[in-house]
Amino acid sequence: MARATAQLPSYPVTVPSESGAPVTITDIANYSRSTTRGGVPLSNDYLYCVSFHAETADVHSVTFEIYHARADGSITNVKTLTRDGDFAPGVEIRSYQGEKVAGGGDRHALANCIPFSPAFGDERTTVVRPIRAELADGTNWVSKTPPAAVAPPIEVTDTAVPPPWDGAHHSGYIAVASGGGSIIKPEPQQIAIFAPQRQRASATITIAKCCVSQYGFDGSGNLIAASTAEGVLVFAPGATTATRRLPDHVGYVLAINHRGDIAIGGVNRSPDVAVYPAGGSPYRIAAAPPAGGLALSESGELAVIDQATNTVRCYPRGAVEPSRSFAFSGVPYARIAMGSLAYSHQGILAVQSTTEHLIRLYLPGQSTPVKTAPAAGAFAFDGDDDMIGISTLQTQIMSPNPSVPPRMIAHGGAAIAAEYASRRFAVRDAFRNELTIYETDGTQTLVPQLFRGTGVAISP
Repeated sequence: MARATAQLPSYPVTVPSESGAPVTITDIANYSRSTTRGGVPLSNDYLYCVSFHAETADVHSVTFEIYHARADGSITNVKTLTRDGDFAPGVEIRSYQGEKVAGGGDRHALANCIPFSPAFGDERTTVVRPIRAELADGTNWVSKTPPAAVAPPIEVTDTAVPPPWDGAHHSGYIAVASGGGSIIKPEPQQIAIFAPQRQRASATITIAKCCVSQYGFDGSGNLIAASTAEGVLVFAPGATTATRRLPDHVGYVLAINHRGDIAIGGVNRSPDVAVYPAGGSPYRIAAAPPAGGLALSESGELAVIDQATNTVRCYPRGAVEPSRSFAFSGVPYARIAMGSLAYSHQGILAVQSTTEHLIRLYLPGQSTPVKTAPAAGAFAFDGDDDMIGISTLQTQIMSPNPSVPPRMIAHGGAAIAAEYASRRFAVRDAFRNELTIYETDGTQTLVPQLFRGTGVAISP
């Protein structure tokens, strides 16, 4: 069995100073340690190693605290490292003697380092500080700042049978897809549906052909999925096979509203957008939207980003001619008209320009934005018409009121969905392959082990 250790680039580290502390941190080293057998990797972990010296008195024991800090003040991965020995004033106690691991070194040196996950991107800094010590004269020192605490996660009884997903139980349920492979190497794709505050799925839908690009719920709890191979698939609450399909259009850009209107399109897939109004006859609109370039308001207004003309066009329900049209972005080149659209419950339209890194908010019927803000990676509206936007680093809530500044509330992710009524929202984290569901009372539910998938949706 072979073991190798390599020093990593340093992460931003903060070492708070405290008057009267009996030890001072002199260095922090980061290492990646891997174990192999016959050239096959068996394990890999990360180490944070602390060097220090005693200040004015002999120290017999010292405990360090280490954690990641996010920009919103929350913390993750709290751990402690205790060093015991005879530490004389001014003598540096190295974390890793020589810090040369390849080809040998002291095999005991890493025993005083602590396994600790590196920052994934939403953590802004790593904090390392002494929190207590025992001096040689028998006295004890304790930091004036108490140890960091992380809010305990919600405890879910996963041994119990999860509540059903059916016609009477679907409000607030969350759908999240995983797997699927690619068009070249297709694999079965699964959409798991979770009841509120549950980690075990109430139902799992398997789609054999690639690929489900977008999915969402209508107001009756039906799950609608856009499949590039099978068209639009509709799953009634409780159904794990499609109860209805709209196969005549195999676009990958999907829009749904609560009343059950559906629109499907996609640049390079079809020269038009197919619209299926609830209770009405289907019709087509000539447009070629990019991914994210369709949205339906609750009144049935359809907004389309037209890639060919670099415009946003808005069509009243049932109309094939737009009632308003405006430039998608300030970038004049049609080939980069990339972005996404979303309506709030009251009909405010958000237009995100990926190229400009901006989001513009338009009031109903207006063609001039009421507010412009830095773009998020993805966004959704809650029941107060606040827009929740995420990036890999952070999540923000932005009010349509121009005088209200954005406020950051949590770490970031790759996809987001929000529920109008309860204001519950869910963030899918691509770094950790997990989903975090946020409630209005501050509690959170974590759904782990979601690999190679896109998107998230919440049933109204």
